[in-house]
Amino acid sequence: SSTGIDDDIQLEPKINPYLVPSKRRLPIFASKPSTILESIGELTDLNMELPDRLHDKHWVVLYEFERYGASLRFLYEKCRGHTDTLLLCRTRDGEVFGGFLTEELTPTRPREFYGTGESFVFSFLPDLKVHAWTGANDFIISSSSSHIGMGSGPGGFAFCLDDDLDRGTSAATETFGNTGAIVKRPEFRISDLELIGFQTPARSRSFDGMDTREEPPSLFRDNSKKL
Repeated sequence: SSTGIDDDIQLEPKINPYLVPSKRRLPIFASKPSTILESIGELTDLNMELPDRLHDKHWVVLYEFERYGASLRFLYEKCRGHTDTLLLCRTRDGEVFGGFLTEELTPTRPREFYGTGESFVFSFLPDLKVHAWTGANDFIISSSSSHIGMGSGPGGFAFCLDDDLDRGTSAATETFGNTGAIVKRPEFRISDLELIGFQTPARSRSFDGMDTREEPPSLFRDNSKKL
């Protein structure tokens, strides 16, 4: 039967993430969404790899080039108090990669490592590829006033970003079992970077006196066509 709507116009489907099983749930952004991961597939796939304890938390953009510029000092300031974070990077070639960190990112001595076995590194080339901790060593996170890196091997870090957050390198590591660079080039330039944190959704008082979660803000910008 005819609906009276032009058949050529297709509206973006409305997806309620709370109706999706936990492992396939879309993350909810507390405010501004990511500008690096914008597709439903990328967000859902990466969310699946996070520990179960984070699946009911909202994502919040703590640091981004767009707001703070390329500043390692600001990045460290914005992640204070956040033990679980996602570092998202886009190269000038359009490749997306990053790492999940389970301890607060903070400047330490250059050769000092920290982190837990829940941490991992990943890339989208174009599909998500995750490199989990192998247990071979404890060289998980390294951060100082001059760099941020994850993993360690004979050739360097799984990824390492310089103090200007402008250039980076990637190499094979025993830490995460990646047999080569996690992006196509072992040396690259960075075009965009975000640090994502996690927060418990705010609660409001319902009519029956029970605590309920507030309605989350929209996950994506409204790209639907007006009829």
